[in-house]
Amino acid sequence: MSEPVFAPGETADVTRLSRAGLLRAAEGSMISPLAVFLPADAQGVSRPVEIGASCQVGPFAVLVQ
Repeated sequence: MSEPVFAPGETADVTRLSRAGLLRAAEGSMISPLAVFLPADAQGVSRPVEIGASCQVGPFAVLVQ
């Protein structure tokens, strides 16, 4: 399976990140469907986003690598 490609500044939702193996959400965490993730840094390198146990990511939160 090839590595997912995300362009710098490209947004991704929870489903896309999870399917690409780039989101690890611990048990009890809550992530709003309105949260925005930027999985690639300025050089285009994608890294997994880890959400800890019982963490909440609210609507319109922006998580940047």
